[in-house]
Amino acid sequence: MQVRSCALVLYHFPDVETQWDLYLAKTYSPEALRMKNFEEEQMPTEWFRDWLQQLA
Repeated sequence: MQVRSCALVLYHFPDVETQWDLYLAKTYSPEALRMKNFEEEQMPTEWFRDWLQQLA
């Protein structure tokens, strides 16, 4: 069962990365994207809850 869960997470990882890229593109101007330090930026936690529900 754990192997299946890991496989599902890896399968959906590109979706997570794409959603993050879209979020940043919609939230910040191109200038801000070039200048901003994103070390402190966090992905909305509700996204993870939604993804976990989809995986269940």
